[in-house]
Amino acid sequence: MKKFLFSAMALSALVLASCSNDDLSAPAGDGPVTFSVSLPGDFTRTISDGTKAVKLSYAVYLKGQSDVLFTSQTATDPQADNFVDLKTTLSLDLAKGKTYDIIFWADVPGNSYYTFTPATKSVTMDYTAPVGNDEDRDAFFQHVELEVKGASTQTVELRRPFAQLNFATSDFAAAKKAGLNYGGSKVVVKNVYNTLNLLDGKASGAAEVTFNYAGLVENETTTHPGTTDASKKYNWLSMNYLLTGAVVPDATDVQKADKEVVDVAFQVYAPGATEGVAGDLINTVNVANVPVQRNYRTNIYGALLTSTVDFNIIIDPIYYEDDYDVEYTVVNSNEDLTNAIAAGESNIRLDEGDYTLNYPSTASADLKIVGAGKDKTTLSINKSFYTNGKNISFAGLTYEVPTGLTYDEFNFGFIQRAGDVSFSNCKIVGGLRLNLSAGEVATIDNCEFEVNTQSGFDGYPLFYYAATGSKVVVSNSTFKSKGKGIIMYNESAQKYDLTVNNCTFEASETIDKCAIQMHTEWGISGTLNINNCTATGFQDKNNGLWYEVNNSTHNQTMNFNIFVNGEQVQTAE
Repeated sequence: MKKFLFSAMALSALVLASCSNDDLSAPAGDGPVTFSVSLPGDFTRTISDGTKAVKLSYAVYLKGQSDVLFTSQTATDPQADNFVDLKTTLSLDLAKGKTYDIIFWADVPGNSYYTFTPATKSVTMDYTAPVGNDEDRDAFFQHVELEVKGASTQTVELRRPFAQLNFATSDFAAAKKAGLNYGGSKVVVKNVYNTLNLLDGKASGAAEVTFNYAGLVENETTTHPGTTDASKKYNWLSMNYLLTGAVVPDATDVQKADKEVVDVAFQVYAPGATEGVAGDLINTVNVANVPVQRNYRTNIYGALLTSTVDFNIIIDPIYYEDDYDVEYTVVNSNEDLTNAIAAGESNIRLDEGDYTLNYPSTASADLKIVGAGKDKTTLSINKSFYTNGKNISFAGLTYEVPTGLTYDEFNFGFIQRAGDVSFSNCKIVGGLRLNLSAGEVATIDNCEFEVNTQSGFDGYPLFYYAATGSKVVVSNSTFKSKGKGIIMYNESAQKYDLTVNNCTFEASETIDKCAIQMHTEWGISGTLNINNCTATGFQDKNNGLWYEVNNSTHNQTMNFNIFVNGEQVQTAE
């Protein structure tokens, strides 16, 4: 194992020509301010060990200001030597009593992949024609806010702004024996960012990137983390760095970003007539909704040379202790789906095609079902199914409930008595019907709802029917219907909690309904939060967004506390 460590032994006192004599006074004790800079973590391979990133760039600003005070790009400003044994020294003079923003960037000397721009506090990535498996794209960053009070020693950790995406195959020898020679691969990834703000850590400029033809990462076999068979060896085919991190939840820790999903195509080629040139395309493995995260490895492993569906996905943290180990059971038939659920499999990946969910009467485990994409995989629900408190999630598929099902507990197509429920990157056709247990939460993100009927409860894209203490959060989604949106309803006096963020509701036919309806004839009550939502074509009340009514008497009620964009617009009586 190797540790990446480099030190700036002295960040001594910054001399600012524009400062007053008081500003220029030396720190207390006339001692230096010392930055000890390191990149923690263990490295398991010679590639991606951080040793190539030996050039340190930096820029210094007064806190909250744009003008650059010092930068490595100016020859007259202090320069750091290249890292030797993963260490270097940089000495600067800072004014006592001032607070500074300092950004650091470390990469490979002489490469043209990254442009460090102090004026915008950013780095831009050149993804014009990247070659795969390129270790010269390794790099690290950090932002430090420092109030200079006197002589001190500060410790700074640099980490990668990237997720590392790896492919490994278990059928390398078998493919070769069958006459299928591996030459190299290309990797196509959607939504790779090309700009990193070093001050706040946020990535932007999403685009599709193709990492061009490259051979094996290394010839020896390896055991990938998370595999159920420790004796099974894999050939490491591909390694690429992806800039991630559009959402940085903690402004004080720019190196940690939320997990995201990307769509990936892994293309396998035979050797070409000339070295370094791709031959015939052997196989393409399309993987939708691949999880990636800053400072983590995502490993996709399986029989990649001879199969398009046999793969598993793992997120392997490079430095952080928390881990995402996900091993999918891949199915491509209804029979396989039914058998996998019956066997208690928790993570199921559906290949392209149409499926019907035949759920057992009693769930034995939490269940996650991931499709090949919402336009490629359809999962039909033709009756209610019971999770009995188990969690269930869906991603990357079309979830379809037919209209005209009998309105009763067993046959109306409900997710019944569920634990936590999650839908992400899905198309929902015919409506989503949720019966949540007390204390459980349903989260719906980046989904498309589509309903083409007005009849009864069939006409609602989302039917929230649940026990007191449940909660539903819908974000970044669109609702297209013939005049209905979300309904909250129950035959008993349950308390509801619904939050709707950044959603659009579109009605193709206007009826006497708003986008969100609370039918209170049986006494339901609760809280409704609406943030940054629009409703077009609905009833002309409350901007078409919401209406609370006793549906038996057709009289308006006031059982709910209602908030729109943070302002309370109705107080429950």
